Amino acid sequence: MTFPDPPTLTSSPPVLQTTTDVRLETGEELNLTCSVQNTFPAANITLLLDGEPLQPQSEDSQSVGVWGLLWGQPGKHRCVCRVRVGPEERSTELVVNVYDFPTPQLSVSTDVPVAMQNVSGSCELPGGHREGIELRVTVGQRVLVPWGPSPLLFTLLVTEGHDGSELRCEAKVEGRAPKWSDVVRLNVSAPPHMDDQLCPPTHTWTEGQEVNQWCRARGKPNPVVTCHKDGTIILVQQLYVISRNHNGTYWCNASNALGSTGRSVSVRVEYWHVNVGLLVALAVVAAVLAAVGTVLYRLYYHKKKIRQYKLQKEQQRLLALGGFSDGAAASPNGSAPGAQL
Repeated sequence: MTFPDPPTLTSSPPVLQTTTDVRLETGEELNLTCSVQNTFPAANITLLLDGEPLQPQSEDSQSVGVWGLLWGQPGKHRCVCRVRVGPEERSTELVVNVYDFPTPQLSVSTDVPVAMQNVSGSCELPGGHREGIELRVTVGQRVLVPWGPSPLLFTLLVTEGHDGSELRCEAKVEGRAPKWSDVVRLNVSAPPHMDDQLCPPTHTWTEGQEVNQWCRARGKPNPVVTCHKDGTIILVQQLYVISRNHNGTYWCNASNALGSTGRSVSVRVEYWHVNVGLLVALAVVAAVLAAVGTVLYRLYYHKKKIRQYKLQKEQQRLLALGGFSDGAAASPNGSAPGAQL
């Protein structure tokens, strides 16, 4: 008779297991295999759970297997692999620790806070604390409350920067993938706010310039911003062509459902000043110069025509008197060679 090695008891799928201990979540199936090597004659193999034999679903001369064991409640259970070869008997034991690993629950005082308001809440496991399970709370990528036992309490001072951030509760236990609560997304509202960047206290513009950024405000819901001077209201969302009439001091107001705020804004418009008297004088001088030029041109033109007329008359007189030699032709200026004037 040969019985060299004790039997082995293994579990699957992979769970957190030591040589004598298995940790299993409620509702999770466990498969057990009891095996032995190098026995003679053939071994008689039995699997027991809490002292009761299990009906094998897989069996040969060297192993016995049982599949689909599961528990709905936390607790400890004793599994035994018993092997008998002739009169000799040996056994191996595993303790199955079944625990509950529920999804954590996150609760907050409000998910629609106003900026600079405290939001309080808690992260906990249903039914209270479970041994070995830790929780933590995060807001966005930042840890709000580090790992600790259930329940975890927290307080968050909300700012406008938290708008759209996600609050989440995470649970972990050794050997298991973490679990998360439902996400709480913060919808942060805020009263209107204006500063020197959003609403500069002074503007310097040029006449004819197109402008649509007199003053802006931050807040949620989006504030409505208006600026007014002497009863004239400017809707800052519209496009305006600046004129010198826009010069002056305005009171700009921003408001939404949570309140209103305002500030003074000074507008200076640069433009060219037109001297009407100078323009009229220049126009008169230009007209006088034009008239004088016309008179001078007419006198010059008249004298030129008189000289041409006298020259033509002199040529005609000389031709009539025959005051040039035979065969000679009159020169271009009307004089003949050798003519005596």
